[in-house]
Amino acid sequence: MATPTTGTITSTPNDANATTQTIDFIENLKVALDDAKNTLATRQARLKNATASKDSLSEQFLSTQTAATLAKNNLEEAEKAQQQINIISDFFAERVGVTSQMVGVATYTATTMYEATEFMGKEGLERIDNILNLVLEYNKTDKNADTQWTPSFITTVQASSAKARTALNAAVKATEDSFTTLVSSLQIDYRTKDYYQRCLSYQKMMASLVERLTSEYVLLQIRSDQVDQQLQEVEMNLTTLNAAVDESSFEVAQLQAEYTAAQKGASYTGTKPAHASS
Repeated sequence: MATPTTGTITSTPNDANATTQTIDFIENLKVALDDAKNTLATRQARLKNATASKDSLSEQFLSTQTAATLAKNNLEEAEKAQQQINIISDFFAERVGVTSQMVGVATYTATTMYEATEFMGKEGLERIDNILNLVLEYNKTDKNADTQWTPSFITTVQASSAKARTALNAAVKATEDSFTTLVSSLQIDYRTKDYYQRCLSYQKMMASLVERLTSEYVLLQIRSDQVDQQLQEVEMNLTTLNAAVDESSFEVAQLQAEYTAAQKGASYTGTKPAHASS
């Protein structure tokens, strides 16, 4: 007759030599393997996040480098334009002095010519004409040929009058020309001063632009350096995380091999047998 059983045994090792000590060893390997897998999973997640962070920082670094390079090029072009404007401004600053002096000379010349013409007309031609008129009027009233002004004298005065009139006409023409020159000089001086003032305005504008572009370039370069520093730190962290993942992978593989070998050696599935109940 069969011997009755008083309890149920589950997952009993089919290896007769499997002892409780062996079972505990296998169970500990299983726990160590699970822990190693969890550690590996955690490290792999960190590595994935760090890789994503590196990719993001790489894009930021490229973007900031591109922006910084563009800002630098803009700054260099602005500085070149500023140098050209400074050269032009210096030229007109010098020309302002020249044209102002030219206006001064033209003003003096025109004024002097006008005064000389006035003097020549009043003190020269008018006096000669007055003398001629007096002589002619006198001869009209004095019928005595012996006391009249002689024809030769009258001819001489008339010749002097003609010469004086010719000289006066020439002086008037020269005076008109001198005033024309004065007007031209004033126009040139006005344009030169206008150009100079525009250059000064452009200088201020370019100085402001260069200052803004310099500030923009410096800020972009600082940001680029910051991102570069962060990228280097992430890359160093990636190196550490890769080594940690490799280490965990090796540990998992080793524990997995040991656990599998232990299971095969004991023909054990990993569950302790239950004790029989009385």
